Amino acid sequence: MDDSGPGQTPARPQTPRTTLSPAGRSTNRGHGRTRRTSCGGPGASAYLKIADGCRRPCAFCAIPKIKGTHVSRPLEAILNEARALRDQGVQELILISQDSTDYGHDIGLKNGLAHLLNALVKAVPDLPWMRIMYAYPGYVTDELIEAIATHPQIVHYLDMPLQHGHRETLKRMRRPANVEWVYATLEKMRAQIPDLAIRTTFIVGYPGETEAEFDGLMQFVRDIQFDRVGAFTYSYEIGTPSALLPDQVPDEIKDARQATLMEAQQQISLARNQAQVGRVLEVLIEGHGEAEDEEATRAGSSRWGAPTAMHRKSTAM
Repeated sequence: MDDSGPGQTPARPQTPRTTLSPAGRSTNRGHGRTRRTSCGGPGASAYLKIADGCRRPCAFCAIPKIKGTHVSRPLEAILNEARALRDQGVQELILISQDSTDYGHDIGLKNGLAHLLNALVKAVPDLPWMRIMYAYPGYVTDELIEAIATHPQIVHYLDMPLQHGHRETLKRMRRPANVEWVYATLEKMRAQIPDLAIRTTFIVGYPGETEAEFDGLMQFVRDIQFDRVGAFTYSYEIGTPSALLPDQVPDEIKDARQATLMEAQQQISLARNQAQVGRVLEVLIEGHGEAEDEEATRAGSSRWGAPTAMHRKSTAM
């Protein structure tokens, strides 16, 4: 579906195409990618804040105390900033907030994030890509899935911080503990968006995390087959409920569990990345560098968020 006006030809994304090498490695060592910035100085990509604060009661997080409850930005303010960023040459908007799926609840919008996405693709029809970050589990609606599946501008990538995969750990975290919902929702999303890339984060060594709970997390990761995972050892925040919990996990156990999880995920990510070898992908150029053979390279990201390096012989669209 295209949202250009009648008689208009949609602009093609000014993003080069490249074929991934069998090694599947970035050769852009030691050279930074273009910084993603806000409206003050846009690069290839720009963050677009849609809300601030959070109303979730996560036991390990101090954000609600620091920033206050969730406050959505007015829809028109977001659309105006999106237009301004596009006029400055931005090729990708990355929608951010502490909880993007909560957008609009406080300003009377039902299915607010889906509503916002539908409005954005109409406001900036020539913008190549939009990306969603920080989707809270339990609030990914059918309308949101439909918006992602329908609009070509919305990349098939979702960042959903799940924090754990065992019901009892999630209860102590004061997070949504319905693990079955996650299985069902991700299955539904992948059915409607077969090439969807899912990134998540987990906390290991949370107070009271038993071997059985950690094993449950490992099974969860093996079952879901996430594209990318970030794993962090628990570190308490003063003033948060979790800092007062008993059964704090020793650091050496935290570190061992983190290593075990990331080793397993590396194998999953490798297999999923190798499945892309030989495909021609659109890539958003974000910087330049030198390869090990001293040939110039261009560094960027695909729609699925993976950093990619290209020799200068790569062709642009």
